[in-house]
Amino acid sequence: MNDQRTEKTEIPNWMCREEEYIPSEDREAFLTRSTKSVLSVLAKLRFNEGKDGRFSATPSLKLFYTILYIILTACSENYLFVLIMCAAVTVRLAFFSASAIRQILSGTAGAVMISIFLLLPAAFMGNPQALMNITVRVYVSVTLVGILSAGTSWNKLTAGMRTFRIPSLFIFTLDITLKYILVLGELCVDILRSVILRSVGKNSDKAKSFSGVLGITFLKSSEMAEEMYAASQIYFPDADAGILCAAVADYRPATVADKKIKREKEEELTLHLRATQDIAASLGAIKRKQQCLVGFALETNNEQQNAEGKLERKNFDFIVLNSLNDAGAGFRHDTNKISIIDRKGRTDYPLKSKTEVAQDIIDRLVATLSPNF
Repeated sequence: MNDQRTEKTEIPNWMCREEEYIPSEDREAFLTRSTKSVLSVLAKLRFNEGKDGRFSATPSLKLFYTILYIILTACSENYLFVLIMCAAVTVRLAFFSASAIRQILSGTAGAVMISIFLLLPAAFMGNPQALMNITVRVYVSVTLVGILSAGTSWNKLTAGMRTFRIPSLFIFTLDITLKYILVLGELCVDILRSVILRSVGKNSDKAKSFSGVLGITFLKSSEMAEEMYAASQIYFPDADAGILCAAVADYRPATVADKKIKREKEEELTLHLRATQDIAASLGAIKRKQQCLVGFALETNNEQQNAEGKLERKNFDFIVLNSLNDAGAGFRHDTNKISIIDRKGRTDYPLKSKTEVAQDIIDRLVATLSPNF
């Protein structure tokens, strides 16, 4: 019978000692803190209906009065009038909810503090009236803008700009920019919040962490084409028509590096791209007889041939042909010149404003759908 020996292994004393770990406080870098604040404000932007308390007016009228009051306040030489405007704006705030008031005054407070900081030397030099005068005007102007944005949704506000003959290209660019800033801003805020929750103690390399957040946000934007493809597959079967006017990315990186790509001795970098899902072709493949699918083609050569080929390959009902060879058409213009091509032939339209061009496309869509109803 073999003797069995049981060896007792003792745990080292240093492993048995209790240790109270208190993470050291870490201050966020100014750039990270400022970016989080700005993105938090952007993330609050919503394109739903704004609540304007007891008052109701058209967005264009609100925009007009806001601009008028700001100009009068800025140009008035009567300090009493400026004080009256200050009192009126403060009273107007009382008709908003507490959360809306906090949101409006958060932007006003920042502008007022900057004004005081810049004009403080004037007070020490014996001119405190300038400090009070300009600060009150800044308070009135910024608060009026806050009231306008809190009481009117951005999409209705940009639509109201057309009343003042503001170029459609500017309105369109502003609208699209705000929407994409909203989407990417919310994403970046979520990533920053996740990094904070998963971090303990001091971060010795804040710049690297922040650049990583921005890099992830950029990569995420490349996934939007795939998300749009998935959404179109879900909603198109229940739709009467689809107008494929969104220009999504045609290609995406074949591989995504999991760490920084360093520049060594090589002066060239080969980037391999992979085609994204063809949304137009996929919808054309599942299109029912009663549905209508409208595509677009921007061509620089062999326009007719390329457009007709795209019409057949993607099973469009008709395709809108744009040409960069026509003067006043395409990008950087408020006008456009199109041709609509279907299986019966081609219809050319003269140079028109882009609003009129859009109406021509809708009219053609209605005419195509009418026999099905």
